[in-house]
Amino acid sequence: MSEEERFSSAAEAGTAFPPPFIYFIALGAGYLLHRLWPLPIVREQGEHLALVGWILVGLWGVFTAWTLAHYLAAKNSLAPTRPTATLVEHGPYRVSRHPMYLGLAVLSLGVCFLWNALWPVLLLPVAVVVLDRTIIVAEELYLEQRFGDQYRRYKERVRRWL
Repeated sequence: MSEEERFSSAAEAGTAFPPPFIYFIALGAGYLLHRLWPLPIVREQGEHLALVGWILVGLWGVFTAWTLAHYLAAKNSLAPTRPTATLVEHGPYRVSRHPMYLGLAVLSLGVCFLWNALWPVLLLPVAVVVLDRTIIVAEELYLEQRFGDQYRRYKERVRRWL
């Protein structure tokens, strides 16, 4: 049995549902709530709120490009059902074990500011907790099985989020 086959079932643990969808569901539900019962972040959306939103979206873009560059350079696949080829410990992975998920939280917050909608801001922590307690726990178990002591040492050095 090849190494890829050996870890294929563990690679799928907790990732049958694409993790970004958790953020998108929270944003969508928040948007629907906002349409039904408007709850703005500020009473009148000015240029400053939109500017903050665009800055956050821009930061997400730069941070995600940086993260993906390191992740894909290590020959890892973005498909959640594919085994992880290499443990990435450099670039943004020096400060967060899950920088892509951190980036999606920043993007979500930026969109909330652009919409001037408080409901999705209130649902964002729910999305983060669901992701943290389900997907991330399963992924980290898989990575510990896959990389053993190397991953355990990495977990000791780098926090899960920030």
